Amino acid sequence: TSPGSCRERNLRPFGIVTLAQWLVIGRNAGVAHLFGRWSFTGFPAWVMWLSVHLFKLIGFRNRLLVLTGWAWDYLFYERVVRLILPSENAPASEVAEGDSKPPPIS
Repeated sequence: TSPGSCRERNLRPFGIVTLAQWLVIGRNAGVAHLFGRWSFTGFPAWVMWLSVHLFKLIGFRNRLLVLTGWAWDYLFYERVVRLILPSENAPASEVAEGDSKPPPIS
């Protein structure tokens, strides 16, 4: 074994313990499995996901900004498309090799 191996220093190998699994399906819809015992679906799971994510943010200001943004999007149904596609007028240096033209948007 190498000089810095785990066996020589009596260290345990790194591992991740998953206490919960979260999935947000869409607006007011989610799935949560907690501690291998409890399962929630729909609106309660969605709210739990929002709460956990807000709690994990660092700083009151960040929490407030994210909560305000979420509330705005929720109330006004704003749907933002976040696609990055090369434009037809992009310089050759910005287009990947083999890409002649971006696919048409229909």
